[in-house]
Amino acid sequence: MEPNPPARRKSGRPKGAPTDNQQQRRALILGQAAALFAELGYAASTMDELAERTDLNKGTLYYYYKSKSDLLYELALGANQQAVAIAEASGAQESAVDQLSNFIEKMVSWVYANRNIAVIFIKEQSFFIRVLDTEQFAVVSRTHRSYMRLLYGMISEGVESGAFRRCDVVTIGRAVSTILFSIATWRSTSLTEAAVAEQMKLLFLDGLTSAALSPVAGSGAAPLGT
Repeated sequence: MEPNPPARRKSGRPKGAPTDNQQQRRALILGQAAALFAELGYAASTMDELAERTDLNKGTLYYYYKSKSDLLYELALGANQQAVAIAEASGAQESAVDQLSNFIEKMVSWVYANRNIAVIFIKEQSFFIRVLDTEQFAVVSRTHRSYMRLLYGMISEGVESGAFRRCDVVTIGRAVSTILFSIATWRSTSLTEAAVAEQMKLLFLDGLTSAALSPVAGSGAAPLGT
């Protein structure tokens, strides 16, 4: 009797899951799309230009992404998901001051590493509602609200604990987020990434903790909102 043939080794990749090569190609396309949108703007960017930059034909591009708006969706969603992850990790710190300090450091680091995506987040938001389909826009908006609620929560916790002076939480939260993402649009700075983070902490933490500044009339720990 002949011995049974050895059992075939099963692949660790689930059936239908993208191969490493496919994942690398998707990452290449998305990275070049981010650079293209950041440089030319979403409206002026074309799939022809993207094909040239990736050295792929348009048929291959459309195999991975059905449209230019799908690329914008992936980039917008990814930016918000990263912001959520950073805010969640920072929220694990013990005090509100440490939470916001950690959040600023991590966000500055992410912006430096993902300048093109941050530029799109700041400059191309008007296209989100105009070109994303209803479901895509709903997902991006929901993820963004989750991110902002986490940020508002850090500031609100600081106000309620007495670590931060009373302020309009939503206004301060929006300012923090907008300014941190906007770092990507700066033409140049002589400061290092770490030095920029320290300046951002000086701006926001000193402003929120300074007892010398009078509370804003009618302000307080605003309810968590959008």
